[in-house]
Amino acid sequence: MEALVVVSLDGVLPHQVTTEWDRFYRVSCDVSMDKMTKEGSVVVTTIYEASSQNTTVLEVATPPPVTAELSILNQLEEPLHKASIGDPLMLVITSEQAGPHNMMITECTATRVGGFGDSVPFTLIENGCPRYPALVGPVEQDFDKNRLKSDLRAFRLDGSYDVQIICSIMFCAGPNGCPVSNCLDSGTRELFMSHGRKKRSTTMEGQTEETLSAIIRVLAKGEEEELQLNNQTLQSAYDHDVVCMSETWFLSSIISVSVCCLILSTLIVIWGCHSLNNTRTKFPL
Repeated sequence: MEALVVVSLDGVLPHQVTTEWDRFYRVSCDVSMDKMTKEGSVVVTTIYEASSQNTTVLEVATPPPVTAELSILNQLEEPLHKASIGDPLMLVITSEQAGPHNMMITECTATRVGGFGDSVPFTLIENGCPRYPALVGPVEQDFDKNRLKSDLRAFRLDGSYDVQIICSIMFCAGPNGCPVSNCLDSGTRELFMSHGRKKRSTTMEGQTEETLSAIIRVLAKGEEEELQLNNQTLQSAYDHDVVCMSETWFLSSIISVSVCCLILSTLIVIWGCHSLNNTRTKFPL
């Protein structure tokens, strides 16, 4: 019997959010009745495996026609395929029509995809400011690569492997672009700037707002191997239960079975007629 126990030590709410500052215990127990004394072992680990699914691209919005894309990259500027919890990542917003001067992030939330039990959304950026700067940094304008970016630490939500990050993006037309937000770090009580803005109920003239999303899958150490083993077991069972053949062999088999059934039916009819004739011969009317 084995279970993974997570002790929340990071001070991040809700407690379903798992970060690198939490403590992980993989507990395994031998509960066989062969021994009177129950034995167990505890392994502490913070290593996680992760993979990325395809990101969602915004549809064209009018006016003006603006498209954007939300993606998660590693420190080598590569799309994320595998990562460990706590690894430094980047949340990147890019657009072919708008530059970083004309874009701002108003809100970002992380939600669990699938799983069982109640799902509690986790707010990453609220009113243009990151709620936990140690987990999600301030939004920066990257003019060299024509994008918005924010430093992100890989995390996980309890109850599912998949985490979806949804962000609301405001596009500001005109030479003035989007204003910067002054944010307060709740931990250090220091002010810092972030290129986000408080979300408004109505869109101002010259501004449009769109929603982007990206999905990341995070697996605990050992879960990836377990999933692969289960997939191999299912595939093996499928291979044993299913027999594949070409279309020619399939048609030939159907025809052969049909001919055999026809011959067998003919033999039964002949045998029945022969038996009936013998009965009439023995008992003439």
